[in-house]
Amino acid sequence: MTIVRIIGNAPTAADGMDPKFKGVYLGVNSAPLLFKARGMRCDHLWIQDWRFIDEKGHMFKEAGVDLNDSHLYVCSYFRRALVPYRQVSFVRSLGRDGFSLHPDRGVFEGYSAAYGALQLALGWKPKRVELYGVDFSYSLGANRFYQTRVGWDLDLHVHEKQIIGMQKAKKLIEDKLGIEVAFMTDSLVNTLIPIDT
Repeated sequence: MTIVRIIGNAPTAADGMDPKFKGVYLGVNSAPLLFKARGMRCDHLWIQDWRFIDEKGHMFKEAGVDLNDSHLYVCSYFRRALVPYRQVSFVRSLGRDGFSLHPDRGVFEGYSAAYGALQLALGWKPKRVELYGVDFSYSLGANRFYQTRVGWDLDLHVHEKQIIGMQKAKKLIEDKLGIEVAFMTDSLVNTLIPIDT
């Protein structure tokens, strides 16, 4: 059994990047930018948000990131736009609310790309899933590692749903599958008062 490290987009994401790590790296959305800056390769990439291919694709090009270096996992409704990429697995979207313990059947989007990535990580049948840069601390500084100002691209109206969804998902995975889920950086998922499930 392996360890899966999910690399999110918060400024703390780099804390989980170690060239000596022997498990599976699963990047989320813009994570290849961070891998490239560290001289590493993002082997697996979950893109739940279409903007990271369409509107924000220029960030990858400007940084010299070739998405053909990663195996892309994307929601199936992106199918027509991803023809130019070599390694693409289409994942069925099951909607927004819920959580799938069987990513081969699809994933729920749950208001956060990291939520979809957490479900996808279960496909590797890991003993542990570690999340870096999945902080949900939008008001404490720049929201993403590639930003310099607060408030850009911010969805505060779903903030509470993101945190509660992740708390519930962690409990479900640990209780039903016996897989440890650890938010390794300063995530509000750890520090908010636990919810009743």
